[in-house]
Amino acid sequence: MNWYVAVPFAVMSMLAAVEGTAAIRTGWVLPWLRSKVFRPRLWGCASLLMAACLALLIFDSPRMHFPFGDLAIAGTLIALAMMWVAQRPARAS
Repeated sequence: MNWYVAVPFAVMSMLAAVEGTAAIRTGWVLPWLRSKVFRPRLWGCASLLMAACLALLIFDSPRMHFPFGDLAIAGTLIALAMMWVAQRPARAS
């Protein structure tokens, strides 16, 4: 991967990891997401998974024998599903 693509992916991956760690440890979510997120720990786990998938995409190359891109896309879809669940309110009992 070219450096002008890899550097933004690395920066986005680090920012997502910091945000995910803060959400897991303290329950803090970005201000524009606070009204939407009902489960901050699940949101943090999804954010960490998204960060790992972005970092994995840096190593994707057509010359590789291992499909890093396919794993990263599958992980991204799982993280998006986790983020969707984190935005759902709890069921009324």
